Amino acid sequence: MLNEELEKYKKFFYDFVNEYYNDDIQVNKNVKLKYNHTLRVCKNIVEIAKSLRLNKNDINLAEVIALFHDIGRFEQLRLYNTFNDKISEDHSELSVKILKSENILKNINDIDREIIYTAIKYHNKRIVPDSIDKRTELFSKLIRDSDKLDILKVLSEYYKDENKDKNSTLELDLNDNGECSDSVLNDIFKKAPVNFENIKNTYDYKLGQISWIFDINFDYTLKKIVEYKYIDMILNTLPKKDKINKVKAYIQDYLTARL
Repeated sequence: MLNEELEKYKKFFYDFVNEYYNDDIQVNKNVKLKYNHTLRVCKNIVEIAKSLRLNKNDINLAEVIALFHDIGRFEQLRLYNTFNDKISEDHSELSVKILKSENILKNINDIDREIIYTAIKYHNKRIVPDSIDKRTELFSKLIRDSDKLDILKVLSEYYKDENKDKNSTLELDLNDNGECSDSVLNDIFKKAPVNFENIKNTYDYKLGQISWIFDINFDYTLKKIVEYKYIDMILNTLPKKDKINKVKAYIQDYLTARL
């Protein structure tokens, strides 16, 4: 894929997003949040791809996946005023639907186009199915790592800011009531990403984000997460109880072993 083609996609994305701004301050804040998130995910995926010494064509292909991975978020916000897939619709499926309906990728060859669709479709799923081929799996893992790396950055900084304006859309309208769910803790102690269906409150939600560490595929990503202390920052916002202390120790042991 040529650089000129990539630049056309970037221009399309910029124009597409601008259509979603309106007179609502909170809506505009969330549109900008997802737009900036996309730009950072593009940067992340290029850096990870370079760390793997992929060729220029594959790096550009990876960047197109990152550019469009969340394009459905803007329509999701417009239709449902939430980023919670659970109470709206799966934003990855919506992203693929928009790409197909707009025929955005018509100039890309059939094989690469299907790789883009599949990588986007599975970027937010709990696991990538074993049925996909190795090349598609590579790009699926690239976007999953790149996405998680930035979401951990955004959320850890959001939680750390004591003077922040609460963003219920970012927090998926969850409340602080209750304890951490046993099913969520069980997933963590199995070294598995938390099943989103079991998330009941903000404590579960944060533990779910922490559990992503078990689904990081590349050394570059893991080192950045540790370097910027994203997991520590999220853990420190959880109540200091025995269950959470056990999670902290377990995560630390896991990271020490992997690094």
